[in-house]
Amino acid sequence: MSKQVGIIGLGNMGSVIADHLVTSGYKIFLHNRTKAKAEKWLGNTQVVWCDSPKELAENCKIIICCLYDDIAAKNVYLSKSGLTSINLVNHIILDVSTLFVSCFEQLNKVVAQNNGKLIDMPISGNRAALQEKRALIMLGATEEECKSFVHFLEALSNKILYKTYAIMQKF
Repeated sequence: MSKQVGIIGLGNMGSVIADHLVTSGYKIFLHNRTKAKAEKWLGNTQVVWCDSPKELAENCKIIICCLYDDIAAKNVYLSKSGLTSINLVNHIILDVSTLFVSCFEQLNKVVAQNNGKLIDMPISGNRAALQEKRALIMLGATEEECKSFVHFLEALSNKILYKTYAIMQKF
């Protein structure tokens, strides 16, 4: 069981996820478009800043993306220093981002071509619900497919649904 998790995007949800994982004893690797959003964690020995999504992926096999939109997601995944610029064998990327289905499908295809696994992970609830561990985490994968990483999701919420009617349901 890996106690290392990468988080890309430190907005409303990503910052709460980072807080929960650090509090639960995980070593987290962070990347955000602006480093200033990571400052509050950088003095912590459990936290490592990464200058690019590529650097983050070189250090973690489990990655959570919490991005604002399709443009941000395509930049994180597809740029020269993006997630898919390396071989993603044994990598699991959980995407909480707000994306159009067509964008998610494109990213899923590129991640798979790079030997990784992309799983849709919408979170139902607002920032306060996630802070209080009341948010509903929905995974576009079966419980069996999630065995290797469910331990850290339990640090975020006790409400987890598998193989939901999220985007990945059709894959």
